[in-house]
Amino acid sequence: MTIVDADSVARVFSKDTCDADTFAAVQCNLGTWGVIYDITLQLRPVANMAVENHFRPQGDFFATSTDDTVAVEKKLARLRHVIEGSTGTELFWMPFNRYYQTVAAGDAWTPAADDLWLRVFHNTTEEVTHGAPTVRAALTGMQRWQMLLSDFIHRNILSVHPMLVPAFYSLGFHTIKLFPQRMVERVPHAIHYQAHIDAFKVVSFEVAVPLTTTDSWAAFSAMWTTVTSRVAAEHADGRCPLTLAMEARFVRSSSALLAPSYAPDEVRPDVHHAYVEILSSASTPDWPAFRDAVAAEWLAVPGARIHWSKQFPTGATAGVAASFGGNVERFKATRAAAGVDAPNMFVNNWLAGALAMPEAIRATGAVRRDGAPVALARMQAERGVASAAAWRRATTLFAWVVAVLVLVAALAGRR
Repeated sequence: MTIVDADSVARVFSKDTCDADTFAAVQCNLGTWGVIYDITLQLRPVANMAVENHFRPQGDFFATSTDDTVAVEKKLARLRHVIEGSTGTELFWMPFNRYYQTVAAGDAWTPAADDLWLRVFHNTTEEVTHGAPTVRAALTGMQRWQMLLSDFIHRNILSVHPMLVPAFYSLGFHTIKLFPQRMVERVPHAIHYQAHIDAFKVVSFEVAVPLTTTDSWAAFSAMWTTVTSRVAAEHADGRCPLTLAMEARFVRSSSALLAPSYAPDEVRPDVHHAYVEILSSASTPDWPAFRDAVAAEWLAVPGARIHWSKQFPTGATAGVAASFGGNVERFKATRAAAGVDAPNMFVNNWLAGALAMPEAIRATGAVRRDGAPVALARMQAERGVASAAAWRRATTLFAWVVAVLVLVAALAGRR
């Protein structure tokens, strides 16, 4: 990695030439070491990846109201077996995905009635599935249009009429099931949502938690059910603050001091981390309060660390350094020893608060840049919520037409 430091000197940091502490610090330096000029990555050859898509009832992996301790432990063991037996695993819950099927059967909807989307990845030497590019192109094209339409619907309809979220999701989830159950792809193409990431404006909050003991797996399960319970309670009060999904990605640990999934050298090969995330449309009106409530519970889990590039809840910045334990002090000491930024030129006000570092001394009249949370709040304010009375009247009729069509389609596809 080449970094231009505060003295305008190009500095090269390499795993082969740096001591262990320096390399562990510079890998994830948040821009505080200088201007990153280039990065050279060492890649591990992986030919292809088999991608499996499974749809399982939520109760297969997470506790329901009738489960005893033994039942919960069995469910966690089932999930753990899947995760530890694969190259990678992603788990999605899209709220209300079986809402109308459940209601049509005469039952009250609860999160336990919904399905989970489980994506399991395996490295393989198999050839790319015959016809995979054609299938991918068709699905990508269809889903990109779907994402663009979803962005419009979320901004202009669901943000005004949040109780229509169940109708939208009950139908939308079934389009995901068009993905083949198993397909071998090149690694970049295995990440299905990458092509759509700019089409749909979202907000999210994410933390990483280590999965090292039976208690830590139980804590992860509790994090998941905390959100499902909150969504059910919000829905009962006429609100839908989680308009996209809750997701968990399970990964190996990192050697970077400020990585949320950091683990010490001696235990790193044996430690998995769960990155758990909640996502909503950027125009969701009840999102900030929901995010803060979830964050308060998630960040209380032992070892939980916030994802740097996602939203920070209100007032959370001050607690970030503590969540990384001694790693922040090690990072700052290593940075000082490297002599890359003595005047803290590359430390803005937000990073100064998060890392408990002094901010750079700025000249009189210099522009003070807001940190990520303030900038994001401004973006949301600019996007706004379609609240004018005339717009409400214009969208209400269309929204209910969509809801009726969704209900008819959901009942027709009931299984």
